Amino acid sequence: MGFEVTGTTLSPHDIEAANKRIKSLECKGLSRSLKYYQAPMETIHRSLENEELQTFDCIFVYEALHHAYDWQATISSCFKCLKPGGWLLICKEPNIMHTLISYRVSLITKTHEIGFSNQALIAFLKKHGFHNCKELKNSIAFGIKPIWLAAQK
Repeated sequence: MGFEVTGTTLSPHDIEAANKRIKSLECKGLSRSLKYYQAPMETIHRSLENEELQTFDCIFVYEALHHAYDWQATISSCFKCLKPGGWLLICKEPNIMHTLISYRVSLITKTHEIGFSNQALIAFLKKHGFHNCKELKNSIAFGIKPIWLAAQK
């Protein structure tokens, strides 16, 4: 479709799989416009400082923000990576009930799991300089359905 896509993850195994995907696309004669980097979400702006693409038209966070140890730092880092007018899409994040449901699992597996409220996320986005914040679906979720938001820099 002509997009230039940069993906990030913490897992070196995911990077290896992604690079195999790039090679498979090249074998099919499809243009290579994919890049993958190993980097934490909270400091993505620093991880990409030396790369050709330092700012983006859109950042897509799908089912990942609730795993960040500092979700506010993640949003701040995304803001720094966006071009003026660019969009941050926060997609399919668990609701506030997820914090209660996953508490024991988090302790046992030593992972980080939280849920969000739409209002808290939107308030933080606006406080941090985003505008045009929109709920993309499930606007009346009563804290049960996943959160889908878009915010413009």
